[in-house]
Amino acid sequence: MPIELSHIGEDLIAEMLRSIAQRQELSRVVCAVSGRTLADDIRDGSLGQQLSFRAEDATLIVQYDGDRYACDGEQKVDVLCAGEGHAIALEAKLGETRLAPNVFRQQFCGCCVQSKHSDARLSGSMIAILERSLPFAGAPSLTAEVEGTQWTLAQPWWLVVRKSVLNRWQKANDIPVKSARILVFDALVQVYGSRQQFDQMVQRAVGADFAERWGIDLNDP
Repeated sequence: MPIELSHIGEDLIAEMLRSIAQRQELSRVVCAVSGRTLADDIRDGSLGQQLSFRAEDATLIVQYDGDRYACDGEQKVDVLCAGEGHAIALEAKLGETRLAPNVFRQQFCGCCVQSKHSDARLSGSMIAILERSLPFAGAPSLTAEVEGTQWTLAQPWWLVVRKSVLNRWQKANDIPVKSARILVFDALVQVYGSRQQFDQMVQRAVGADFAERWGIDLNDP
């Protein structure tokens, strides 16, 4: 199976955001619906100046009424923009099919439920958790955690989709998420750099020398 964008998209997004942040250009990372920038949310969320962009290593903990609920399964935040005690979550859906508004809503936005496991856990998609579609009457708080380090998660979160998907949503006048900023992946690549720079980044992410890395013996018998 050839490598698809959806297979490595999280790593690419994190790498592009790191580069853009180093150039101090996060104000160019713009929500295609509201016009808000990632720099705006970083400022309002009190993330500070020291930022890191982490791909697929942060888990979420939901805290409500003194209890802590883990997310069911091995779910990780696709990309976490982590600052000084606070963080912003980004989720990526980079396919171009089966993402019509109603299909997206049914697949990802259904309310989470309390798991039947003996410990306190929630079952549901990461997007539903970020949308705060939770089985609680009040307002819970969300914490992102990596190996004992914790960040309080900001209310706004970012959903990264392809331009063609957003075009279909806008044509239908139906954005299936309520609280997310919408970041068009194609626009993020334009902020990052040229076609050649993007292709070089993909090559770095994919790597090379697979035979050696996997220990495949290509010597003649």
